[in-house]
Amino acid sequence: PAAAPAAAHLPAGLPARFEDFSEPNDSGGYLRLSGMQGRVTLVTFWSPKSTRSRNQMVTVLPLYQSLRDKGLAAVGVSMDPEPGDITAALDDVSLPWPQVADRTGLARRYHVDPRAGEVFVLDSSRNIVAAGPMGADIVSAVRNLLGPE
Repeated sequence: PAAAPAAAHLPAGLPARFEDFSEPNDSGGYLRLSGMQGRVTLVTFWSPKSTRSRNQMVTVLPLYQSLRDKGLAAVGVSMDPEPGDITAALDDVSLPWPQVADRTGLARRYHVDPRAGEVFVLDSSRNIVAAGPMGADIVSAVRNLLGPE
């Protein structure tokens, strides 16, 4: 399938490729971005201290549920480095993808506003295809990468 045109969706100043990272996950191990098995991966930055940001992450759920069998993977990156804050913020929400705490400054490197959160669409080589709030551009980029349903 053809990739979405990157320039149409990327804010200025972002690198073309998302760096690999390894962060502690909620099960006591480590999650490595390069170990994600998706053909397309959503990296969703959010903050347990911001309702707007938390809602941004939760709005990914319908897209993920409809396309995970086609190769969509997802990871949530909490901009609060305390894993306990992730658990407390998600006590009433069940998400089927891993959550990690940003302990290495990823959000800062990708210019993410902690009050709003942000979703990054990555192809299988971790190229950033789209970035921004969850919405039509993000959905379109994912669907273009995964092909017709």
